[in-house]
Amino acid sequence: SVDELFNEVNSKLGIVDILHCSAGINIRKPFGELEISDWDSVLSINTRGAFLCARKVLPAMRERKWGRIVFYASMLSFVSIPGRAAYSSSKAALIGLTKTLALESAPDGVCVNAMCPGPFITPMNQTLNQDESVQREFLRKLPIGRWGNPDELRGLILYLSSPACSFMTGSSVVIDGGWTAQ
Repeated sequence: SVDELFNEVNSKLGIVDILHCSAGINIRKPFGELEISDWDSVLSINTRGAFLCARKVLPAMRERKWGRIVFYASMLSFVSIPGRAAYSSSKAALIGLTKTLALESAPDGVCVNAMCPGPFITPMNQTLNQDESVQREFLRKLPIGRWGNPDELRGLILYLSSPACSFMTGSSVVIDGGWTAQ
């Protein structure tokens, strides 16, 4: 499916200069209730998918001496909360992948970074945001006092994708309303 995707992208839009790997799922269960199939699903989509997409575009980027790859990790790459074993593990793996690809690709002008959002109001988090007890707990941990709006990611996304980001590679930028600053 990755080959089909990039064949279609290349035929309609041309060679990929900027890759954002944002696909992700989260299966929230206590560790003891997490099935192997849950673990495999989360790691497959969140980590393996990013690996396969980067592997597909990186050779051409390195050959052209320019490219940007942005992995969407998470603040849960650095801190975790109960019930997030698979998700936190998958996103922490993206940080390792970011660093390795950055080291391997920097000499060829390709910058690889990770964006690490905290609680944003997205379809994946909609049910959490609507649960009053979860909302209270999250707001207690957010010094900024509210959940993020996806529009607030725009500036970071543009920067990490741009020529202005030419001296930044291997970094993980946390954008979490101050959660991990505590």
